[in-house]
Amino acid sequence: MSRLMRGLVAVCCMLIALPVLAQNGAAKAENKLKGYFSSVALQVKKERNPAEKREILNRSFAKVLKAADKIERMPVFSPSDLQVVAELRNRTQEKSDELNGLTGYQKVNDVQLDHFADYVVQDMEQAKQITIVTTTGVLIVIGLLILLLAS
Repeated sequence: MSRLMRGLVAVCCMLIALPVLAQNGAAKAENKLKGYFSSVALQVKKERNPAEKREILNRSFAKVLKAADKIERMPVFSPSDLQVVAELRNRTQEKSDELNGLTGYQKVNDVQLDHFADYVVQDMEQAKQITIVTTTGVLIVIGLLILLLAS
């Protein structure tokens, strides 16, 4: 087999494998995002002080919104990638508004904060649009930014 033919075979194999690898990367990134919110819910449940519970949730929402801001300023993402970021931003802002009683929501009662934290995790798990192959890079960057913003 000639060098050119081997190169073509290698490129074809990579093109065939790319969607599978991208989907795997998207699933891992989605799991990291879900894991982040699950970890936040556990922190909320461990805390006894309602003001601290609320602060933990507010900090987690702020980190996701900050990560979304950073991604939206990056020129490397496609409009469909940025649409996923916008959807994540909207979901997160909605949960933040609900927590704090903004934009027409009634503020989450202190005794309901543990349940609200679980609700946020479930809502993020149901956001299956995130797993679109073209969003792999966005999800990875969101996950990394959230981890970096953990301080």
